[in-house]
Amino acid sequence: MNRLVFPLLLTLSTVPVYALDIKGSKLGDTQEAVQARYKEKMICGNFANPKRVPADGGVVLCGKDRRGKPRGDTYAGERVDIIYTFYHGALARISVLSIPAGAFDGIEKQLSEKFGKPLSRTDSVVTNRMGGIFTDTTSTWKDGKQELRFERFGENLERSTLVLEDADYVAAVQAHTRARRRKDM
Repeated sequence: MNRLVFPLLLTLSTVPVYALDIKGSKLGDTQEAVQARYKEKMICGNFANPKRVPADGGVVLCGKDRRGKPRGDTYAGERVDIIYTFYHGALARISVLSIPAGAFDGIEKQLSEKFGKPLSRTDSVVTNRMGGIFTDTTSTWKDGKQELRFERFGENLERSTLVLEDADYVAAVQAHTRARRRKDM
């Protein structure tokens, strides 16, 4: 009997259990819950870009009130901008922008310690205007309909991007984009 229990416990303990979050905020949280975690004021507003908002609307963006600061927040000790996207009252996307690309390896290691080994890690080649060749890396963690994606060169060759998003929200944005393209033909 003991022989059967031990392998079962070993198997269960090696299965990664993801609880994807960024700075304690999880997809599905309310705007009030996310704002309550902040010590400083957040600025929120309706997002009126018809090219990137699902047809049924309901999108609100929030970020820290920077008041002249170069970056409004920190993540893993780096100055960054964090944008929270709420879709019909629920947190649907968190974007951590302007992470210095030099911090990528250290932050990726911390994410792996927190969420386990990435589900996928892909390398691709990126070239700049001068013909310089660089290796871009994207690591992805998934939990059901949630995806956490960390890109070495997200905004440009100097900045990494970390995005946690809900698959239903992504599908709504993609459907809206396809519909706009059909109208534009």
